[in-house]
Amino acid sequence: MSSEKVSFNISVVDLGKIEMLVDRGVYTNRTDFITKALVHELSKNEDVIQQFKKDYNWAIGIQVVSKKEIEQCIKDNKKMKIYTLGMLIIDKGVTLEEAIASIESITVFGKFKASDDIKDYFKS
Repeated sequence: MSSEKVSFNISVVDLGKIEMLVDRGVYTNRTDFITKALVHELSKNEDVIQQFKKDYNWAIGIQVVSKKEIEQCIKDNKKMKIYTLGMLIIDKGVTLEEAIASIESITVFGKFKASDDIKDYFKS
């Protein structure tokens, strides 16, 4: 599974508590604690995630939008609404004009890889 590095600030007191739990052997290291805490919080909010899945057409993981898909949408005079939880990759061969003609909206919860002009256009 692909992973991303995240950095954040926490209070020295909370960090001290984590360090104490690691020292006592409850967790193997800080990363172990943080990963388990994240999994716990995500599972507590699974109902929100499931409702989102019902409301939108979207993908979990790595979603790749190919030039062929873009060209088919243009040919069919259809526009995609893209929702991705994970990583969205729009093929490097897709031009901004093709993206505008075939994509209505893009929402990414995670990482978005595309040409700079496509990213800039759909960020606004």
